[in-house]
Amino acid sequence: MATDHFPTFRKIDERLRAVRWSSWPFTTVRQAWFPTFAPWFWSLLGRGGVTRAQRRALLRLIQVAAEEPTPLAPLVVAWAQEEPLMQRKRLLRLSRVLAEGVPVADAVERFPSLLSDEEILLVRFASESGTLAVSLRQHLKAATDESAPVRENLRRSKRYLLMMVLIGLPVVLWVTLYITPALEAIHSDFETVGFDFSSFRSLQKVQIFVLDWLIPISLVVLAVFVAGRWLKGPWRSFRRRVAPLLFGSVRSLRVAQVLRRLSETCRAGRPLDGAVSTLARSHYDPALRHKLLFARNELALGAGLWPSFQTVGLLSAKERRALDAGDRLGVTGWTLAALADAKERRAIRWQSWLSMALWLATVLLFGAFVLIQAIGMISFLSELITSIA
Repeated sequence: MATDHFPTFRKIDERLRAVRWSSWPFTTVRQAWFPTFAPWFWSLLGRGGVTRAQRRALLRLIQVAAEEPTPLAPLVVAWAQEEPLMQRKRLLRLSRVLAEGVPVADAVERFPSLLSDEEILLVRFASESGTLAVSLRQHLKAATDESAPVRENLRRSKRYLLMMVLIGLPVVLWVTLYITPALEAIHSDFETVGFDFSSFRSLQKVQIFVLDWLIPISLVVLAVFVAGRWLKGPWRSFRRRVAPLLFGSVRSLRVAQVLRRLSETCRAGRPLDGAVSTLARSHYDPALRHKLLFARNELALGAGLWPSFQTVGLLSAKERRALDAGDRLGVTGWTLAALADAKERRAIRWQSWLSMALWLATVLLFGAFVLIQAIGMISFLSELITSIA
């Protein structure tokens, strides 16, 4: 991260790569490190997460094991030897569970850090629907990651906020403990002869506000960051339960994923009633699971699927009419996929705007803090020099 934003670190990183100090114990396989901001330093703050490439690689292994008569456990063990330490431990635990004869859907649910909630649901749904290989192939076929800008903006905001807190908090303490007493002494000396330092008083008010709010907020930010890296359960519960209540784009994206699962079932020639029942039992979102359970119960009572979806808010009136037309024309699978694509594009577009706004707000917030400090100091010195002259 430091080499991406600070040119000095980038030059040092390039020189260290050229030297290739393989004997240094903290050198990674890629020979990309800087002692202060190396991956091992960030690992001290917590375990971190599994990357998208690692998740897709595991899904690829599951697909290969589903297509070929090959046990999955040996494949996972062989792949684990090429992964970093933490990921290797996760994969070896998964391989031991698979070697005991546990189904793949149950095994990945025991280790939720290896895959995302949606990917775990995909494995569960495809396993029970008998379309595991086909569903994983279609899922992995997407070469582009539409949500990559959203994750990148959130990652930038988190890193920028963390770096500014780590740098800004010591600066505030230094100014408060050393600079402000010196300025107060100068102020008291010159105030006796009638000089008015209004900017200094404004600076003192800003410092009091910073001490009252910035330090507690900084400590909370650091605590949340460290807890988020070590305690995955609370963060996972927040994503499942609270995030859909705060952001409509998250709800739309999950509904789009449900429609995509139904599209895969329809194209495979499977009944949609069983697919809805599987999703109602296995979905990780409690609110969405409740809606699917209601739709399943309505189906059991003889109601139509699309009217039930519209009743619980999973479909709009226009989307229901489109699906009714698709049923009449025999293109229900294609219609469901088209609706899922449209919902997903709108949700990701809105999330991209929100994440960009968050990043800009973080930059502007700390920029305003630095500007206020600089103006207060420069104004004080300017008035002092003017008064002496």
